[in-house]
Amino acid sequence: KEKIMEELRAILKSGVPRKILGANLLILALWYLKKFRGYLKWRKSILDAYPLTKPNLLLGNIPDIIEAGGFDESYFKTLHSKFGEFAGFFLFPTMLNFSTANPDHVMELYK
Repeated sequence: KEKIMEELRAILKSGVPRKILGANLLILALWYLKKFRGYLKWRKSILDAYPLTKPNLLLGNIPDIIEAGGFDESYFKTLHSKFGEFAGFFLFPTMLNFSTANPDHVMELYK
């Protein structure tokens, strides 16, 4: 038992666990960076493909919704006055939503 404890103390003093922890944290940070880069590419492709107000990176279009007076008819009137019958918006960073001002478009979905 004493020999095992001495070996553990020697390992801890050598700095190996700290190096292993540092390497793991670096790998984790690089993985998150790769995921975030993928998110930014997806976000750009969505913004280029659809009529959307430019969202805040962390809040989506929540500031626009607050400015319009809330998530009600006033926001959608503002949204459709800018973009026409079909428009999109983000609730928070990744919750992409689309809205149409034409009821016939909605009925087309249910056919």
